[in-house]
Amino acid sequence: MPEDQPHAKEPWPVRFLRVVLATGICALAAGFYFLWARQSAEEAMPPLFTPQPYFYEEEQPVHALLLWHEKVLTAPSGGTVQLAYGGKAAAVADDEVVATVLTRGRTIAIRTPARGYFLPAIDGAEDHWDYPTLWLGSGLLPKAPELRWVEDLKPLDTAVRAVGKLIYLPQEPRAIFYLDLTDRLRAGLERGSISIRRESKGPKWTARVRVYVKYGDERAKVALDMPYFPMDMALSREVDFLVCSDEDAGLVVPDSAVTIRHGTYGVFELVGDRLVFRSVTGKPIEDGRFFIASGLSAGNPVILEAANAEEKRVRLW
Repeated sequence: MPEDQPHAKEPWPVRFLRVVLATGICALAAGFYFLWARQSAEEAMPPLFTPQPYFYEEEQPVHALLLWHEKVLTAPSGGTVQLAYGGKAAAVADDEVVATVLTRGRTIAIRTPARGYFLPAIDGAEDHWDYPTLWLGSGLLPKAPELRWVEDLKPLDTAVRAVGKLIYLPQEPRAIFYLDLTDRLRAGLERGSISIRRESKGPKWTARVRVYVKYGDERAKVALDMPYFPMDMALSREVDFLVCSDEDAGLVVPDSAVTIRHGTYGVFELVGDRLVFRSVTGKPIEDGRFFIASGLSAGNPVILEAANAEEKRVRLW
């Protein structure tokens, strides 16, 4: 058999060219892959959030002074008093015995002249805590005096001989306070009624506005009839409650979904396959959320992290 002929050795320029071509092809493939990966990353769908319908309500805390009809109940003479309710406030009926005074070997029953809340206490302001004193002027409201409680089974104060006072029922105490105005409150004062709450998110009450005076366009002094009068309110001439000062319906998103561009709030909304910047109006609210009053319609999601976002096309799949 003939011997195999040895292969001719490739010239080194050919081998070098082959290595260069192979390296170039690999580098070009890597470059195309890098460009594809970067483009895919740029067009990748970012985390989204669907805006939720929300009813926004703002509550303004106020501190008010109370006016009511009351009568101090006194004994005709000094002596030791025995209180029917053991020194506690009570809701009482007309002509009910609320105290008995032992004096000079005889007992005197102290009866109520009407139905109401009986307090075995006075504060000394019963004769001069009146509407003209509290309403006139624009200065700070005075501080209400503290109640001085009558002690059960103790001698009465000989100077006044008071066993307590009766706050008549039914009645609507008048509250006097200052209020920071909003558009809704201005309309409510002109209409003659505003909404109040005893506690945040609690039942809402409509209170009739008796009179008000505005100081500029931002503040007012208001007198209204309280729509409720539980017995615990009768223990102080001061009361705290909440005025429903503003309300609106809109959408709520996490505050991270809102950014500021050119001095206005805005979000990036997904419209089709594009992210579009939308200017919105609203305000931050509790729990890291943002209330959007206008500028965004329900339905389309928004980017969850808007701080570094930009308008662009995104890949939907």
